[in-house]
Order: sequence, then C-alpha cells, then structure tokens
Amino acid sequence: MAKKACLLLLSLLIILTDCTSPKADTGNQVEFTISAAASMTDRLLALKERFEHQYPNVKINYNFGGSGTLRKQIEKRVPIDIFFSASEQDYKLLDEAGFIKKGQAILQNHLV
Repeated sequence: MAKKACLLLLSLLIILTDCTSPKADTGNQVEFTISAAASMTDRLLALKERFEHQYPNVKINYNFGGSGTLRKQIEKRVPIDIFFSASEQDYKLLDEAGFIKKGQAILQNHLV
C-alpha cells in the first residue's frame, strides 16, 4: 500500500508541476506547500527527498499537524496547494465551506 500511495503522490506532483524530465530547467523553481496529517510525516518526507532529487526545479514545503488544526489554518486562508487529511470529517467541513477546489481520497491511513 505504501508503494501505491507514493506512486499516486508522485503522479499528482508531476501533473501539477508539468515536469517532463529529471533535468528540467532549474531556473524555473516551482514550490508547493502541502499540509498533511502528522501521522503521514515519515512517508511524505521520504517521498519528498526522492521527488526533489528527480525534479530539482520543484521544492516541497510541508506543514504537518493534526487534521483539525490544519483545517482551521485553511479556514483562516493560510495558503496551501495540497491537503492530506487523516480525518474525513475535517475534509468534509472544508468541502462544504467551499475551500476544496478538487479532491478525492488517494491515501489511506491506519492506526497501529
């Protein structure tokens, strides 16, 4: 499951950044701010390292925290590009309030 999640996130970032090759022009730096549930920290940091190595013109900035805290930041209009919530309820509240432009479940998170 972890490999599938990594591949989906990589695909999403490639589409969003319009990267065509690992040697893309580094003069056009692209930055993404991703707010994500703290429980996803290890996986997303590992993915960041690999992705930025392959696409040096892309910089990923993470904002990790509880899904409820991240939701409140979004409601206060803190700018982010991608939101990974561990809480379906917090996601639904943002969606109902019009804060989600496009969204779908692409990752699963399990307590162990």
